[in-house]
Amino acid sequence: MDGYECCESWKRNPAPHCPPGGESGLEVAARVVAAVRDALERHRAVAAVTHKAPVRLAAWFLLGIPLSRYRDLAAAPVGSVTELTFGQDRGRLRGLGDVSHLPLEWRRNPDGTGPGPAPSGSSSPRERSAPEHVR
Repeated sequence: MDGYECCESWKRNPAPHCPPGGESGLEVAARVVAAVRDALERHRAVAAVTHKAPVRLAAWFLLGIPLSRYRDLAAAPVGSVTELTFGQDRGRLRGLGDVSHLPLEWRRNPDGTGPGPAPSGSSSPRERSAPEHVR
């Protein structure tokens, strides 16, 4: 498959496919879930900071939702908090993509895309500085 075909396959179903040089959704989920499980073996509570796709892939994997649907079901915006708890035999999603801790300006458009305005003085998420209370 050439690069274009790989990207198109990945767009249609990210679980078994990957963009050129990247990881498939299954590979990302396996890596993230293994890291969380390893951490939970040593600690009662774990906080993981990662990109938004691994958050959704790991949550869907742990909840038994097909990974091919991870983009369709919900968003996990930049800077958001997702909370999973684990019982004896299953995971439970307590919150996904919560941005209530962000300043109001960022909550309106945390990814710097879409209909809301990007935070003042920035044109993209990469150009934003941390909120004052985080510096």
